Amino acid sequence: MNAEWSRVHGQNYGYVEYRRDQSENDWLIWLLVLPLLLPLVLGWWAIRHPVFTALAGLGVLTWLYVGTWAVIVLAVVIVGVLLVWRRRYRSSYERFVSNRARRARRGWWLYKRRWKSAMVLAGLAAVFERERYAPKIRKIRSDKYADHVLVRLLSGQEPADFENRAEALANTFGALSCRVRVERPGRIWLDFMRHDPLEPVVPALDVAEPVDLTALPLGIREDGQPWTLRLLGTHVLVGGATGSGKGSVIWSTTRALGPAIRTGTVALWVADPKGGMELAPGWPCYTRFACETPDSIAELLTDAEMVVRQRAAQLRGITRQHTPTRTDPLIVVVVDEIAALTGYLPDRDVKRRIAASLSVILTQGRAVGVTVIAAVQDPRKEILPFRDLFPTRIALRLTEAEQADLVLGHGAHNRGAACERIPVTQPGVGYVLLDGQREPVRVRAAQATDADIAELARTYPAPSSAERTSDAELAAVIQEWSE
Repeated sequence: MNAEWSRVHGQNYGYVEYRRDQSENDWLIWLLVLPLLLPLVLGWWAIRHPVFTALAGLGVLTWLYVGTWAVIVLAVVIVGVLLVWRRRYRSSYERFVSNRARRARRGWWLYKRRWKSAMVLAGLAAVFERERYAPKIRKIRSDKYADHVLVRLLSGQEPADFENRAEALANTFGALSCRVRVERPGRIWLDFMRHDPLEPVVPALDVAEPVDLTALPLGIREDGQPWTLRLLGTHVLVGGATGSGKGSVIWSTTRALGPAIRTGTVALWVADPKGGMELAPGWPCYTRFACETPDSIAELLTDAEMVVRQRAAQLRGITRQHTPTRTDPLIVVVVDEIAALTGYLPDRDVKRRIAASLSVILTQGRAVGVTVIAAVQDPRKEILPFRDLFPTRIALRLTEAEQADLVLGHGAHNRGAACERIPVTQPGVGYVLLDGQREPVRVRAAQATDADIAELARTYPAPSSAERTSDAELAAVIQEWSE
């Protein structure tokens, strides 16, 4: 037994001796290489942080050639310059000073220090041949509202892996939410929102002239940038529950179109199945307005269908895209609560007429200058059978998680469009899909007050009020709102 014990433990001792010799050799190699690597590391760090390096060098030179008191004066001057810079040029100060300071502080202390453990606990690390691998941070950016972390994926990973763990990552790093954006194959951005720029109400935006039909300002995005809507050559579907702010989107669009409405290059044909309760205050801005009966709305849509067919015949072989003019304006057909016409209307004949007209307008109207803006509470296919004919979609607060996919498309909820989590106290907040982006963008539409709508009706009336379906009653409503 003693022989066996000596054989086994003797081997172990030999292994320990071997490891000890190897460790001593490693330290010796590091002592020889470190003096050569240290200048390279410091030089690389100085190149990546030129401002800090320049200030530190200036401070050292001032201390060596002038004295300590000069360093104190220099520090006071630098602080004063920063304070003036922050007050006078806030945006550039945020870009070059605040954001860089946030990135340096939060990048190391919050993300790099806790990254590997977060990946392991979130199930995003992998083990291969007894070695553990974790996705690597390639870059970190910070701004006033969020931290943006560029991550290189492991082999075999996909963005959906991080999308499924987004809520866990947000809680791990103390963020309000985590959104995933694909930069290119193998690399994704993780956007950790620290503050919500959409929490306060966005007041009605100033009306800009001239009107750009490819970029109508409607509100702001979650990154603080303006949210604009392309209206030319598209149809827009706004989905949201009761009180979610669909009216904010419609009124913001109407305000943005105001100067074009007054000059006649844009004509609003408005259908309000709710008897005009929502859209009647803007009556002077409308060229056509139907609200009293389903028959009047069906007639409006039938006329819009005829315009589509006539323009298609006129433009055939001449151009592929209509250009709005005063004599041939862009017709914007606004339908509030379209489900009341396509899903809940008891009169089958009228319902069939409306569906037939809408199908033609949605399939052929974009190229000939007839655009539809429709609002809906229930986006199910059986309620809105031609839902997929709307290229541009806006999803506001919804009651169920699955409805986000019905409005924005399959997978939108997993990519961040959590419409069911939008608070009731934030009408106008929603998600949109911008051109060229896979991930939905969170936005908030400006809120137009009664006074803003009354001013809009007075300032930007349509050139012609012909063929409106209401007179005395709507005029009384307008007068009441104006007062």
